Amino acid sequence: MDYAKLICKNAQLSVRGSKKIINEVLMGATKDSQEIAQLVIDSFVSEDYREGVHSFLEKRKPNFKYS
Repeated sequence: MDYAKLICKNAQLSVRGSKKIINEVLMGATKDSQEIAQLVIDSFVSEDYREGVHSFLEKRKPNFKYS
């Protein structure tokens, strides 16, 4: 339960993307699909990504907004 709570504190777009990528690999994927590539792009251009970078540089905990 503690580990699940820790994961939930992360940016949810990234958590959902990670789950999708893990499922693809477990199903035998050996290359990125267009869908996976788009998930990566979406995560890098998100407000939560910018919040994560800013919080790291400011040495504070991130305040992710999107679910």
